[in-house]
Amino acid sequence: MTTEPASLFEVSWEVCHKVGGIHTVVATKARSLVERFGDAYVTVGPWLLCEGNAEKVLDAEPRFAAFEAGCRGAGVPVRVGRWRIPGRPLAVLVEFSALYTKKDQILEGLWKNDRVDSLLGGWDYVEPVLFGHAAGIVVERWYREFGRGPAVAQFHEWMAGSGLLYLKAHAPEIGTIFTAHATVLGRSLGATGAAPVAGLAGRTPEAVAELLNVRGKHSLESAASREADVLTTVSEMTAGEVLAFHRRRPDALLPNGLDVDAERPGPRPWGAGR
Repeated sequence: MTTEPASLFEVSWEVCHKVGGIHTVVATKARSLVERFGDAYVTVGPWLLCEGNAEKVLDAEPRFAAFEAGCRGAGVPVRVGRWRIPGRPLAVLVEFSALYTKKDQILEGLWKNDRVDSLLGGWDYVEPVLFGHAAGIVVERWYREFGRGPAVAQFHEWMAGSGLLYLKAHAPEIGTIFTAHATVLGRSLGATGAAPVAGLAGRTPEAVAELLNVRGKHSLESAASREADVLTTVSEMTAGEVLAFHRRRPDALLPNGLDVDAERPGPRPWGAGR
């Protein structure tokens, strides 16, 4: 007998932020998840003030004003609303710039607790780490306030990995899924013209990550892969990379499925009521 979670969180750098293929995957499956879970399905993404993404794609939900105020008081401002896509899922956008003053403390904690090596990580590494950490705080707060029954949080790619590690430390009762759509080393080796796994050439993944200047990203991806309750990838190829680079065989393959109707909604505008 299969038991579904009562609450489902989906955390991605691409929720309400269209920068790559994960945005399409999450956005087009949302309608099906809302039909199954209703408002117990909550998407979580970055609130990027410089891009104004909250204003562009989110319709406000005033009934969550008290939750927004509580998060703001905790130093992690959020915007809660309806994402303007088919299904109109709840979305919580997390503003994390205030955590910059705590950056060293957060990175130190990742090293002490999970051996995540952030020493040489630049801003393209630190920014997603701060987002993930803030997202973990917000998921925990939402679950404490609104959660009903068992909960699962799915984290996409290394950019959300610090959120998974935060929940393992502070809310271990929330089940965690880490989904690798690709791997840091696979991308980096591919950019050099080498096949991902063969490109190791007898070296350790850590040594190759240092050589390619992606030590921090690889280390965070490795920790999230190791600590997730369930590890998934979207293809057999990525599964092979994860096994070679992180020494854990994925528990399941979750091939990307696109809702074509959601991509091409016809005469009804995106965001029309359910």
